[in-house]
Amino acid sequence: MMKKRAKRCAVLAAALALSLAAGGCGKGKQTESVPESAAEPAVESTGMTVGISLPNDQSSIWVRDAASLTEQFQANGYAVELLYSGDSASQQASDIKKMVADGCSLLIIAPVDRYSVGNALETARADVQAAAEAAAAAASESGASSDAGTETDTPVFPPVLSLGSLIMNTDAVNCALLEDSYKIGQLQGEAALAGLSLNSEDGRKTGTVEFVAGDPEDPTSGLVFNGMFDTLQPYLEMDALGVVSGQMTFTGASAAYGEAAQARLEEILSANYSKVMKLGAILGGTDEEAAAAAAAVRSSYSGKNKVIICGSGATEEALERIIDGTQTMTVFTPVCSEATAAVDIGISLMTEEVTDSYVIEHSSWRFKCRYNTSDYDNGKKIVPSFLIEPVAVTKDNYKSVLVDEGYYRMDGKYPKLIA
Repeated sequence: MMKKRAKRCAVLAAALALSLAAGGCGKGKQTESVPESAAEPAVESTGMTVGISLPNDQSSIWVRDAASLTEQFQANGYAVELLYSGDSASQQASDIKKMVADGCSLLIIAPVDRYSVGNALETARADVQAAAEAAAAAASESGASSDAGTETDTPVFPPVLSLGSLIMNTDAVNCALLEDSYKIGQLQGEAALAGLSLNSEDGRKTGTVEFVAGDPEDPTSGLVFNGMFDTLQPYLEMDALGVVSGQMTFTGASAAYGEAAQARLEEILSANYSKVMKLGAILGGTDEEAAAAAAAVRSSYSGKNKVIICGSGATEEALERIIDGTQTMTVFTPVCSEATAAVDIGISLMTEEVTDSYVIEHSSWRFKCRYNTSDYDNGKKIVPSFLIEPVAVTKDNYKSVLVDEGYYRMDGKYPKLIA
Protein backbone atom coordinates (compact mmCIF):
# COMPACT_ATOMS: atom_id res chain seq x y z
CA MET A 1 0.00 0.00 0.00
CA MET A 2 2.84 2.41 0.76
CA LYS A 3 4.14 2.09 -2.81
CA LYS A 4 0.66 2.83 -4.11
CA ARG A 5 0.36 5.86 -1.82
CA ALA A 6 3.66 7.20 -3.10
CA LYS A 7 2.56 6.65 -6.67
CA ARG A 8 -0.69 8.45 -5.93
CA CYS A 9 1.17 11.52 -4.65
CA ALA A 10 3.22 11.66 -7.84
CA VAL A 11 0.13 11.34 -10.03
CA LEU A 12 -1.80 14.00 -8.11
CA ALA A 13 1.15 16.36 -8.30
CA ALA A 14 1.34 15.87 -12.06
CA ALA A 15 -2.37 16.53 -12.49
CA LEU A 16 -2.17 19.65 -10.32
CA ALA A 17 0.82 20.95 -12.27
CA LEU A 18 -1.17 20.56 -15.46
CA SER A 19 -4.19 22.41 -14.09
CA LEU A 20 -1.98 25.25 -12.86
CA ALA A 21 -0.25 25.48 -16.21
CA ALA A 22 -3.60 25.54 -17.97
CA GLY A 23 -4.70 28.37 -15.71
CA GLY A 24 -7.88 26.63 -14.57
CA CYS A 25 -11.05 28.12 -15.98
CA GLY A 26 -9.46 31.53 -16.39
CA LYS A 27 -11.53 33.96 -18.36
CA GLY A 28 -12.13 32.02 -21.54
CA LYS A 29 -8.83 32.95 -23.15
CA GLN A 30 -7.68 30.84 -26.08
CA THR A 31 -4.49 28.86 -25.68
CA GLU A 32 -1.84 29.71 -28.21
CA SER A 33 -0.56 26.81 -30.30
CA VAL A 34 2.94 25.60 -29.41
CA PRO A 35 5.42 25.02 -32.24
CA GLU A 36 6.09 21.32 -32.70
CA SER A 37 9.78 21.84 -31.97
CA ALA A 38 8.96 23.38 -28.60
CA ALA A 39 6.33 20.84 -27.63
CA GLU A 40 6.79 18.71 -24.54
CA PRO A 41 7.78 15.06 -25.06
CA ALA A 42 4.82 12.74 -25.56
CA VAL A 43 3.41 11.31 -22.33
CA GLU A 44 3.85 7.58 -21.96
CA SER A 45 0.53 5.84 -22.39
CA THR A 46 -0.92 3.88 -19.50
CA GLY A 47 -2.87 1.71 -21.91
CA MET A 48 -6.06 2.66 -20.07
CA THR A 49 -9.12 4.55 -21.33
CA VAL A 50 -11.43 6.81 -19.34
CA GLY A 51 -15.06 6.83 -20.44
CA ILE A 52 -16.85 10.15 -19.87
CA SER A 53 -20.62 10.43 -20.32
CA LEU A 54 -22.09 13.95 -20.19
CA PRO A 55 -25.70 15.10 -20.67
CA ASN A 56 -25.19 17.36 -23.68
CA ASP A 57 -22.79 19.51 -25.67
CA GLN A 58 -25.07 22.56 -25.60
CA SER A 59 -24.21 23.71 -22.10
CA SER A 60 -21.01 25.69 -21.83
CA ILE A 61 -20.46 24.08 -18.43
CA TRP A 62 -20.40 20.52 -19.82
CA VAL A 63 -18.33 21.53 -22.82
CA ARG A 64 -15.81 23.20 -20.55
CA ASP A 65 -15.73 20.21 -18.19
CA ALA A 66 -15.22 17.89 -21.14
CA ALA A 67 -12.28 19.88 -22.47
CA SER A 68 -10.61 20.12 -19.07
CA LEU A 69 -11.15 16.44 -18.23
CA THR A 70 -9.88 15.29 -21.61
CA GLU A 71 -6.80 17.49 -21.50
CA GLN A 72 -5.79 16.49 -17.99
CA PHE A 73 -6.40 12.76 -18.40
CA GLN A 74 -4.47 12.69 -21.69
CA ALA A 75 -1.61 14.61 -20.08
CA ASN A 76 -1.38 11.78 -17.55
CA GLY A 77 -1.26 9.07 -20.20
CA TYR A 78 -4.92 8.06 -20.36
CA ALA A 79 -6.99 7.84 -23.51
CA VAL A 80 -10.47 9.36 -23.33
CA GLU A 81 -13.78 8.20 -24.80
CA LEU A 82 -16.15 11.15 -24.51
CA LEU A 83 -19.84 10.75 -25.32
CA TYR A 84 -22.68 13.28 -25.07
CA SER A 85 -26.16 11.85 -24.63
CA GLY A 86 -28.24 14.71 -26.04
CA ASP A 87 -30.17 14.92 -22.75
CA SER A 88 -31.59 11.46 -23.51
CA ALA A 89 -31.61 8.91 -20.69
CA SER A 90 -31.94 6.03 -23.15
CA GLN A 91 -29.00 7.32 -25.20
CA GLN A 92 -26.90 7.64 -22.05
CA ALA A 93 -27.74 4.04 -21.18
CA SER A 94 -26.52 2.97 -24.63
CA ASP A 95 -23.37 5.09 -24.21
CA ILE A 96 -22.59 3.43 -20.89
CA LYS A 97 -23.01 -0.02 -22.43
CA LYS A 98 -20.67 0.97 -25.26
CA MET A 99 -17.96 2.34 -22.97
CA VAL A 100 -18.04 -0.80 -20.84
CA ALA A 101 -17.87 -2.98 -23.97
CA ASP A 102 -14.95 -0.89 -25.21
CA GLY A 103 -13.02 -1.83 -22.08
CA CYS A 104 -12.90 1.57 -20.36
CA SER A 105 -10.98 1.42 -17.08
CA LEU A 106 -13.10 4.15 -15.48
CA LEU A 107 -16.53 5.65 -16.06
CA ILE A 108 -17.25 9.29 -15.17
CA ILE A 109 -20.98 9.86 -15.52
CA ALA A 110 -22.98 13.07 -15.14
CA PRO A 111 -26.48 11.58 -15.19
CA VAL A 112 -29.30 12.85 -17.36
CA ASP A 113 -31.68 10.92 -15.12
CA ARG A 114 -30.06 9.56 -11.97
CA TYR A 115 -32.49 6.64 -11.67
CA SER A 116 -32.21 5.55 -15.32
CA VAL A 117 -28.43 5.65 -15.12
CA GLY A 118 -28.55 3.44 -12.04
CA ASN A 119 -30.57 0.88 -13.98
CA ALA A 120 -28.17 1.13 -16.92
CA LEU A 121 -25.18 0.45 -14.68
CA GLU A 122 -26.90 -2.57 -13.13
CA THR A 123 -27.61 -3.96 -16.60
CA ALA A 124 -24.08 -3.29 -17.87
CA ARG A 125 -22.52 -4.90 -14.82
CA ALA A 126 -24.75 -7.96 -15.20
CA ASP A 127 -23.61 -8.27 -18.83
CA VAL A 128 -19.98 -8.12 -17.75
CA GLN A 129 -20.51 -10.73 -15.07
CA ALA A 130 -22.25 -13.03 -17.57
CA ALA A 131 -19.40 -12.57 -20.04
CA ALA A 132 -16.83 -13.32 -17.34
CA GLU A 133 -18.67 -16.47 -16.33
CA ALA A 134 -18.89 -17.56 -19.97
CA ALA A 135 -15.16 -16.96 -20.42
CA ALA A 136 -14.38 -18.97 -17.30
CA ALA A 137 -16.60 -21.82 -18.48
CA ALA A 138 -14.96 -21.81 -21.91
CA ALA A 139 -11.51 -21.86 -20.33
CA SER A 140 -12.53 -24.78 -18.13
CA GLU A 141 -13.88 -26.74 -21.07
CA SER A 142 -10.69 -26.19 -23.05
CA GLY A 143 -8.60 -27.37 -20.11
CA ALA A 144 -6.79 -24.03 -19.77
CA SER A 145 -4.59 -23.81 -16.69
CA SER A 146 -5.65 -21.34 -13.97
CA ASP A 147 -2.23 -19.72 -14.30
CA ALA A 148 -2.23 -19.60 -18.08
CA GLY A 149 -2.26 -15.81 -18.08
CA THR A 150 -5.82 -15.38 -19.40
CA GLU A 151 -6.74 -12.88 -16.68
CA THR A 152 -6.37 -9.88 -18.98
CA ASP A 153 -8.97 -11.38 -21.36
CA THR A 154 -11.61 -11.65 -18.63
CA PRO A 155 -14.19 -8.83 -18.79
CA VAL A 156 -14.02 -6.49 -15.79
CA PHE A 157 -16.60 -3.89 -14.78
CA PRO A 158 -14.85 -0.52 -14.26
CA PRO A 159 -15.10 1.78 -11.24
CA VAL A 160 -17.73 4.53 -11.55
CA LEU A 161 -17.55 8.18 -10.48
CA SER A 162 -20.90 9.96 -10.28
CA LEU A 163 -20.37 13.59 -11.33
CA GLY A 164 -22.55 16.53 -10.31
CA SER A 165 -25.60 14.48 -9.30
CA LEU A 166 -25.93 11.29 -7.27
CA ILE A 167 -26.70 8.18 -9.35
CA MET A 168 -29.49 6.29 -7.61
CA ASN A 169 -30.48 2.68 -6.91
CA THR A 170 -27.22 0.92 -7.69
CA ASP A 171 -24.21 -0.22 -5.74
CA ALA A 172 -22.10 -0.06 -8.89
CA VAL A 173 -21.13 3.54 -8.05
CA ASN A 174 -17.78 3.72 -6.26
CA CYS A 175 -17.97 7.38 -5.25
CA ALA A 176 -19.50 10.72 -6.18
CA LEU A 177 -18.19 14.23 -6.79
CA LEU A 178 -20.90 16.70 -5.81
CA GLU A 179 -21.55 20.17 -4.52
CA ASP A 180 -21.77 20.34 -0.75
CA SER A 181 -25.55 20.28 -0.23
CA TYR A 182 -25.42 20.86 3.52
CA LYS A 183 -23.19 23.90 2.98
CA ILE A 184 -25.70 25.28 0.47
CA GLY A 185 -28.31 25.26 3.22
CA GLN A 186 -25.89 26.84 5.67
CA LEU A 187 -25.16 29.69 3.26
CA GLN A 188 -28.88 30.34 2.83
CA GLY A 189 -29.40 30.33 6.59
CA GLU A 190 -26.50 32.72 7.11
CA ALA A 191 -27.88 35.06 4.43
CA ALA A 192 -31.25 35.12 6.21
CA LEU A 193 -29.65 35.89 9.57
CA ALA A 194 -27.56 38.66 8.05
CA GLY A 195 -30.54 40.17 6.25
CA LEU A 196 -32.63 40.09 9.41
CA SER A 197 -29.73 41.50 11.44
CA LEU A 198 -29.95 38.63 13.94
CA ASN A 199 -27.02 37.49 16.01
CA SER A 200 -26.67 35.16 18.98
CA GLU A 201 -25.57 37.96 21.32
CA ASP A 202 -28.70 40.04 20.83
CA GLY A 203 -31.91 38.27 21.77
CA ARG A 204 -34.03 41.40 21.44
CA LYS A 205 -34.39 41.34 17.66
CA THR A 206 -36.91 38.94 16.18
CA GLY A 207 -37.85 37.80 12.69
CA THR A 208 -39.90 35.27 10.77
CA VAL A 209 -38.91 32.69 8.20
CA GLU A 210 -40.55 30.04 6.02
CA PHE A 211 -38.95 27.05 4.30
CA VAL A 212 -39.37 25.56 0.83
CA ALA A 213 -37.49 22.33 0.21
CA GLY A 214 -36.88 20.56 -3.09
CA ASP A 215 -37.76 17.09 -4.35
CA PRO A 216 -38.33 14.80 -1.35
CA GLU A 217 -37.00 11.86 -3.41
CA ASP A 218 -33.67 13.62 -3.91
CA PRO A 219 -31.36 12.95 -0.94
CA THR A 220 -29.53 16.22 -1.54
CA SER A 221 -32.74 18.19 -0.90
CA GLY A 222 -32.87 16.89 2.64
CA LEU A 223 -29.24 17.82 3.22
CA VAL A 224 -29.87 21.38 1.98
CA PHE A 225 -32.81 21.64 4.37
CA ASN A 226 -30.73 20.29 7.25
CA GLY A 227 -28.09 22.94 6.54
CA MET A 228 -30.74 25.67 6.63
CA PHE A 229 -32.45 24.42 9.76
CA ASP A 230 -29.29 23.69 11.75
CA THR A 231 -28.03 27.22 11.04
CA LEU A 232 -31.28 28.80 12.21
CA GLN A 233 -32.12 26.41 15.04
CA PRO A 234 -30.38 28.36 17.84
CA TYR A 235 -32.47 31.42 16.93
CA LEU A 236 -35.64 29.36 16.71
CA GLU A 237 -34.95 27.95 20.18
CA MET A 238 -34.44 31.40 21.71
CA ASP A 239 -37.57 32.71 19.93
CA ALA A 240 -35.56 35.21 17.95
CA LEU A 241 -36.99 33.51 14.86
CA GLY A 242 -40.46 32.18 14.29
CA VAL A 243 -42.05 29.97 11.62
CA VAL A 244 -45.65 31.15 11.75
CA SER A 245 -46.96 28.37 9.50
CA GLY A 246 -45.49 25.80 11.87
CA GLN A 247 -44.01 23.89 8.92
CA MET A 248 -40.53 23.34 10.30
CA THR A 249 -39.73 19.82 9.03
CA PHE A 250 -38.36 18.62 5.71
CA THR A 251 -41.57 16.68 5.13
CA GLY A 252 -43.66 19.81 5.53
CA ALA A 253 -41.30 22.05 3.57
CA SER A 254 -41.07 19.58 0.66
CA ALA A 255 -44.81 18.88 0.52
CA ALA A 256 -44.96 21.09 -2.56
CA TYR A 257 -41.87 21.97 -4.55
CA GLY A 258 -41.06 23.37 -7.97
CA GLU A 259 -44.09 25.02 -9.58
CA ALA A 260 -46.41 23.66 -6.87
CA ALA A 261 -44.42 25.56 -4.24
CA GLN A 262 -46.01 28.86 -5.28
CA ALA A 263 -49.53 27.72 -4.40
CA ARG A 264 -48.35 26.38 -1.03
CA LEU A 265 -46.59 29.65 -0.20
CA GLU A 266 -49.53 31.76 -1.34
CA GLU A 267 -51.74 29.82 1.06
CA ILE A 268 -49.21 30.27 3.89
CA LEU A 269 -48.90 34.00 3.24
CA SER A 270 -52.63 34.60 3.01
CA ALA A 271 -53.35 32.64 6.20
CA ASN A 272 -50.48 33.81 8.40
CA TYR A 273 -48.91 37.07 7.25
CA SER A 274 -50.23 40.58 6.86
CA LYS A 275 -49.15 44.18 7.30
CA VAL A 276 -49.05 43.44 11.03
CA MET A 277 -47.35 40.02 10.92
CA LYS A 278 -44.40 40.57 8.64
CA LEU A 279 -42.54 37.80 6.82
CA GLY A 280 -38.78 38.18 7.03
CA ALA A 281 -37.33 35.46 4.80
CA ILE A 282 -38.08 32.46 2.61
CA LEU A 283 -35.36 29.85 2.20
CA GLY A 284 -35.81 27.86 -1.01
CA GLY A 285 -33.79 24.75 -1.74
CA THR A 286 -33.14 25.75 -5.35
CA ASP A 287 -33.61 28.76 -7.59
CA GLU A 288 -36.81 27.13 -8.88
CA GLU A 289 -38.23 27.29 -5.37
CA ALA A 290 -36.89 30.83 -5.03
CA ALA A 291 -38.79 31.78 -8.19
CA ALA A 292 -41.96 30.34 -6.67
CA ALA A 293 -41.30 32.31 -3.48
CA ALA A 294 -40.82 35.56 -5.37
CA ALA A 295 -44.06 35.02 -7.29
CA ALA A 296 -45.98 34.17 -4.11
CA VAL A 297 -44.71 37.27 -2.32
CA ARG A 298 -45.68 39.40 -5.30
CA SER A 299 -49.21 37.99 -5.45
CA SER A 300 -50.13 37.22 -1.85
CA TYR A 301 -48.08 39.27 0.61
CA SER A 302 -49.45 42.60 1.78
CA GLY A 303 -46.50 43.61 3.96
CA LYS A 304 -44.41 46.55 2.83
CA ASN A 305 -41.03 45.15 3.91
CA LYS A 306 -38.63 43.52 1.49
CA VAL A 307 -38.68 39.74 1.99
CA ILE A 308 -35.31 37.96 1.93
CA ILE A 309 -35.47 35.15 -0.66
CA CYS A 310 -32.67 32.59 -0.99
CA GLY A 311 -32.04 29.91 -3.60
CA SER A 312 -29.25 27.91 -5.20
CA GLY A 313 -28.06 27.07 -8.68
CA ALA A 314 -27.13 30.50 -10.02
CA THR A 315 -29.51 30.21 -12.95
CA GLU A 316 -29.78 33.08 -15.40
CA GLU A 317 -33.32 33.77 -14.21
CA ALA A 318 -32.21 33.86 -10.56
CA LEU A 319 -29.43 36.31 -11.37
CA GLU A 320 -31.95 38.55 -13.10
CA ARG A 321 -34.13 38.50 -9.98
CA ILE A 322 -31.12 39.25 -7.78
CA ILE A 323 -30.18 42.26 -9.90
CA ASP A 324 -33.81 43.43 -9.97
CA GLY A 325 -34.10 43.00 -6.20
CA THR A 326 -36.75 40.26 -6.01
CA GLN A 327 -34.32 37.53 -4.89
CA THR A 328 -31.61 38.12 -2.30
CA MET A 329 -29.01 35.48 -3.07
CA THR A 330 -28.22 32.19 -4.76
CA VAL A 331 -25.47 29.62 -4.28
CA PHE A 332 -22.94 28.59 -6.92
CA THR A 333 -20.45 25.74 -7.07
CA PRO A 334 -17.39 26.47 -9.26
CA VAL A 335 -17.58 23.78 -11.93
CA CYS A 336 -13.93 24.09 -12.91
CA SER A 337 -13.14 22.69 -9.50
CA GLU A 338 -15.17 19.62 -10.46
CA ALA A 339 -12.98 18.82 -13.45
CA THR A 340 -9.73 19.13 -11.52
CA ALA A 341 -11.04 17.02 -8.66
CA ALA A 342 -12.55 14.42 -11.02
CA VAL A 343 -9.17 13.77 -12.64
CA ASP A 344 -7.42 13.17 -9.33
CA ILE A 345 -10.25 11.03 -7.95
CA GLY A 346 -10.53 9.11 -11.22
CA ILE A 347 -6.82 8.31 -11.35
CA SER A 348 -7.02 7.13 -7.76
CA LEU A 349 -9.95 4.84 -8.61
CA MET A 350 -7.93 3.26 -11.40
CA THR A 351 -4.65 2.87 -9.55
CA GLU A 352 -5.47 2.45 -5.87
CA GLU A 353 -7.16 -0.11 -3.70
CA VAL A 354 -8.86 2.65 -1.68
CA THR A 355 -10.09 6.07 -2.75
CA ASP A 356 -10.79 8.26 0.27
CA SER A 357 -9.90 11.54 1.97
CA TYR A 358 -6.24 10.87 1.18
CA VAL A 359 -6.94 12.29 -2.29
CA ILE A 360 -7.92 15.64 -0.78
CA GLU A 361 -5.12 15.67 1.80
CA HIS A 362 -2.41 15.23 -0.86
CA SER A 363 -3.88 17.19 -3.76
CA SER A 364 -3.03 20.85 -3.04
CA TRP A 365 -6.31 21.84 -4.70
CA ARG A 366 -7.00 25.56 -4.76
CA PHE A 367 -10.55 25.06 -3.55
CA LYS A 368 -12.19 23.55 -0.49
CA CYS A 369 -13.53 20.01 -0.58
CA ARG A 370 -14.54 17.56 2.11
CA TYR A 371 -15.02 13.80 2.15
CA ASN A 372 -18.33 12.36 3.37
CA THR A 373 -19.17 8.71 4.07
CA SER A 374 -22.48 9.06 5.91
CA ASP A 375 -25.07 11.23 4.18
CA TYR A 376 -25.42 10.36 0.49
CA ASP A 377 -27.70 7.34 0.34
CA ASN A 378 -28.68 6.34 -3.21
CA GLY A 379 -31.15 3.67 -2.15
CA LYS A 380 -28.67 0.82 -2.42
CA LYS A 381 -25.65 2.11 -0.52
CA ILE A 382 -24.13 5.11 1.21
CA VAL A 383 -22.00 6.53 -1.59
CA PRO A 384 -18.65 7.95 -0.44
CA SER A 385 -18.74 11.52 -1.71
CA PHE A 386 -16.28 14.32 -2.37
CA LEU A 387 -18.10 17.58 -1.69
CA ILE A 388 -16.93 20.83 -3.24
CA GLU A 389 -17.67 23.92 -1.18
CA PRO A 390 -20.05 26.37 -2.88
CA VAL A 391 -20.12 30.16 -2.58
CA ALA A 392 -22.93 32.62 -1.92
CA VAL A 393 -23.75 34.94 -4.82
CA THR A 394 -25.42 38.32 -4.27
CA LYS A 395 -25.93 41.56 -6.13
CA ASP A 396 -22.64 42.76 -4.64
CA ASN A 397 -20.39 39.93 -5.84
CA TYR A 398 -21.99 38.23 -8.86
CA LYS A 399 -19.59 39.95 -11.27
CA SER A 400 -16.44 38.87 -9.44
CA VAL A 401 -17.67 35.31 -8.78
CA LEU A 402 -19.37 34.54 -12.08
CA VAL A 403 -18.42 37.04 -14.76
CA ASP A 404 -14.77 37.72 -13.96
CA GLU A 405 -14.13 33.97 -13.58
CA GLY A 406 -15.47 33.28 -17.05
CA TYR A 407 -18.68 31.40 -16.24
CA TYR A 408 -21.00 34.16 -17.43
CA ARG A 409 -20.80 37.20 -19.71
CA MET A 410 -22.73 40.42 -19.35
CA ASP A 411 -25.50 40.85 -21.89
CA GLY A 412 -26.80 44.31 -21.25
CA LYS A 413 -28.05 44.49 -17.67
CA TYR A 414 -27.91 40.76 -16.97
CA PRO A 415 -25.27 38.00 -17.01
CA LYS A 416 -25.71 35.08 -19.39
CA LEU A 417 -24.00 31.70 -19.38
CA ILE A 418 -21.14 31.60 -21.84
CA ALA A 419 -22.19 29.31 -24.68
